[in-house]
Amino acid sequence: MMPGEQTEGQRARLLAQLRDEPSPVRRDVRRRDVGTLVTAALLSMLVFVVAGGPHASQRPVSLVVTAAAAWAAIATVATGLALRRGRSMLGPRRAWLLAAAIAVPLLLGLTWFGLPSPLVWASVPHGYPIDVRCFAVTLALAVGPFLAFVRLRREGDPVHPGVTGAALGVAAGAWGAVLIDLHCEMTDPLHVLLGHMLPVVLLAITGTLVARSVLAIRART
Repeated sequence: MMPGEQTEGQRARLLAQLRDEPSPVRRDVRRRDVGTLVTAALLSMLVFVVAGGPHASQRPVSLVVTAAAAWAAIATVATGLALRRGRSMLGPRRAWLLAAAIAVPLLLGLTWFGLPSPLVWASVPHGYPIDVRCFAVTLALAVGPFLAFVRLRREGDPVHPGVTGAALGVAAGAWGAVLIDLHCEMTDPLHVLLGHMLPVVLLAITGTLVARSVLAIRART
C-alpha cells in the first residue's frame, strides 16, 4: 500500500469514528461553554471601558440603538452557526460555514448603509489616524470572543478547519463591530468601512490561518 493511500485510509477511519461518536454530555458542555463565553464577554467589556465606553452625544439615539440591535442580531446568528456542534463531532456543514464567513461582512455593510439616516452617507473630513485607532480597537474588542470561540470549537475536531476558523473570525469580528459602533461617533462611510468593518474581514482571514493548525484533524493512536 502506498503511503498516500495509507494516509487516506487512516483519515477515512477517523472520520467514520467521529461520525459515530456522540457529542459530550450537553449539561457539562453547556456549563463549560457558558463560563468561557462569560470570560470573553468580560474581557471585551474591559477593553470597551478602557477605550472610553459608549458615546452618542453627536448621533441620534435612534441611529445608535437601531445599528447596535441590527449588528447584534447578525453577530448572534453568526455565533450560533459557527459554534453549532450538531449531533456528532463533525460540526456544521462546510457550505453553512462558508456562507456565514462571506455573508456576515456583507450583511454588516448592507445593514449600516441601509439605515434610514442621512448620516450614514454623509462624508466627514478626517485623518487616517482615527481610522487606524478604531481598526485597532475593534480588533482588541474581538480578541476575547475569538479566543473563546476557538477554544469552544477546538474539541469539536471539525472536518473543515479553514472555513470553521473563518466563520469563528467573522462572528468575533461582528461583536467587535457592535461595540466599536457604540463607542465611536464617526458616521463617515469610509471610516466605518475601514475602522469598523475591515477588521471583520481580517479576522476571517486570521481565523482561517489559525484554525488550520489549531482545529485540524490529526491522527489518533
